[in-house]
Amino acid sequence: MGAARPLPFAIAAAILTPGCLLFMGYDDYVDQTDASAAGASAGGSTQDAPIDTSVGGSAGTIGAGGKGGGAGQGGGGGAGGSAQGGGAGQGGSGGAGGSSQGGGAGQGGSGSDDGGAEAPAPCTINSCGARSVCVAGACKTALRVFALDIQPGGVTGSLIGQSTIADANCQSWAAQNSLQGTWKAWVSTIQGSPGGWSLPANLEFRLVTGDLVAADWSALTSGSLQHAINLDHTGVPVTTPCIWTGAESTGVGTGYDCTDFSQSVSTDFATTGDPAAMTTAWSNAVTARPCNEKCGMYCFEQ
Repeated sequence: MGAARPLPFAIAAAILTPGCLLFMGYDDYVDQTDASAAGASAGGSTQDAPIDTSVGGSAGTIGAGGKGGGAGQGGGGGAGGSAQGGGAGQGGSGGAGGSSQGGGAGQGGSGSDDGGAEAPAPCTINSCGARSVCVAGACKTALRVFALDIQPGGVTGSLIGQSTIADANCQSWAAQNSLQGTWKAWVSTIQGSPGGWSLPANLEFRLVTGDLVAADWSALTSGSLQHAINLDHTGVPVTTPCIWTGAESTGVGTGYDCTDFSQSVSTDFATTGDPAAMTTAWSNAVTARPCNEKCGMYCFEQ
């Protein structure tokens, strides 16, 4: 390597402590760089000339901060430091410093990319709102339905109550699991029956877990179910083998309803559905079941 070229200035300054400067003459600077070069020629390591670490590191930093900007150009800055007389080993260290600065800039750019809108968190069983259900992590428009034991093993006919009482019970059970929307019981009494509901004809019916029950009202009422209505408002299977309905799968009353679900005697009767069925038996499996037996209830979102 040729002799060091004279610098255009004769004095360099380094800040030691606040308010204190050390002035170094040109001859002193040349002596240090020559010593570093000698250390490099002798194969000195990064530990042989610790003062060159500062010099080489500064060159690397300048390379990174240069208009080249990239990590690769930061390395070039380190090489430049070596060319200015820094030890070859220390110049390499300076290059690493420049590369580190360049890498930091690259990471900053990546951080900018990540600063965009975050992907929405996957939905849950009760996070989608009214007429919506979580399917494969995303909310999907549908009417939800669930079955209830009400009590372990079910309840007798009189505990279902007339339509308005049963509707209020469904609404209460839905609220217990933070299920939004309006809910009614699938029971037919003198106060009304599901066949008189005004629901969108083309909406799917799904369990609260997202499982498809029926593609639309027609599929539901014709008994073309894709999944039995056998899960409760939390997605847990019901244990009762029957559901009080007093209705056909079309929602029309059968005339058997435990006297508007006010009786729990063996001499009164009501129609019950099978929560395991995927045919019309989901609503009418037994047309006249004694009202002193225990069954559950269906709840449908409106």
